[in-house]
Amino acid sequence: MPNFRPRSPLEVEEELGRLADALEEATEQYRQDSQEAAQAEANYKLVYAHCLVGLANTGRKMTASERESRCVVASGEEFRIWKIAEAKRASTSEALRTYRTRIEALRTEAASRRFQG
Repeated sequence: MPNFRPRSPLEVEEELGRLADALEEATEQYRQDSQEAAQAEANYKLVYAHCLVGLANTGRKMTASERESRCVVASGEEFRIWKIAEAKRASTSEALRTYRTRIEALRTEAASRRFQG
């Protein structure tokens, strides 16, 4: 069984500082990831819309399902890029939640130590 030793106030303070820095970095990463995901989504929707307009201008009769399938194929790469960017943003969002939870746990630990004397 591992030997558990409570952290000293200085250790808690240092860990809070480290986590605060990490939270700040993750927040900036989330901003960048959100911007990239939004741009990727816009690119996908633009290619998809161009495809729909292009198909409408051919005069060829197609079912709605066939038009949709053709546009999905035409915009597949943009869709893939968008979904990867969304997954990256979601991952960064989870990291932010984790940092916040760890910071709150350390604050609770620090407050408990002050209360204990």
